[in-house]
Amino acid sequence: MTHKGFQCNNSIEAVIIDKLLMAKANAARVRIFYGNRETGEDYCEEFGTMGYVGKSTGKLPILLLVPRSDSLGGEGILLSQVIRITIDKQNIYQCANYQLPEFRIRQVANFKWVYRHDTATGKWVKTARFEDRRKAEQFIKFMRGESNRK
Repeated sequence: MTHKGFQCNNSIEAVIIDKLLMAKANAARVRIFYGNRETGEDYCEEFGTMGYVGKSTGKLPILLLVPRSDSLGGEGILLSQVIRITIDKQNIYQCANYQLPEFRIRQVANFKWVYRHDTATGKWVKTARFEDRRKAEQFIKFMRGESNRK
């Protein structure tokens, strides 16, 4: 199935395409959260999730996430794994069962470790290490979408 010239698999992806094209038309910087749409689990991707929406050329174009509004290329947006999209920290799309990730900070030796709760295994997984608690807290805000800077 195609929607507005882009290949999509279902009506949810069509909605996502509409939201991304709106952001492209307004030259808005977006943040894309990838995850499992069936469970609502956020994959907590740190890199390659912020930028401007672009479009590839060719017979079957795809939407791209480009670093700057004047960039000529970028990463393809994985429509099947988009579970949340924000502009200026405001949701413009969120899947119905989205689960905000749970994080903790633990002191281990001289470092502050950030742990993320893995809902699939029920375990806490080391995610990042910081020397400063403030930086660890800022990282958590970034991962939860409360801030757009680490």
